[in-house]
Amino acid sequence: MVVGIFSNSSALKSIIDGLRESGADPERLRALTCDEVPTELATSGVQFVWIGDVERGVEGPTLGTGGTGLPTSTNRSPNEVHGDELLESLSELGVPDGRTDEYAKAVEDGRMIVGYPSFSDSSAIRRLFTSAGANSIDEF
Repeated sequence: MVVGIFSNSSALKSIIDGLRESGADPERLRALTCDEVPTELATSGVQFVWIGDVERGVEGPTLGTGGTGLPTSTNRSPNEVHGDELLESLSELGVPDGRTDEYAKAVEDGRMIVGYPSFSDSSAIRRLFTSAGANSIDEF
């Protein structure tokens, strides 16, 4: 799997267009994003995971303030993404356990993660991601 981190979801259109031009199937593309995806891209067949649905830590009351809070809720930043959906999505992209923190941080920072199954020659996908503005590219 070739996996790239992008500043935001604006790169999706050029990635989808590049896949179609090369004869690759855009429906094999996976995207994890916090951004809302334009309807024309959401209906393109790309497999999206909108990370906005993932539980985010919230500053809240503790049990000592009326018993309505969670004991761990004040230990989390409101900007941290929590939940199994993010980790499961990263696993589906082939991101190894030792690298999930890096990718989760990218999601927390509002960046988009895109993955595409690699071919015997993954250089075409890597070039496509680079031309679309990937901040980093890995192959797992």
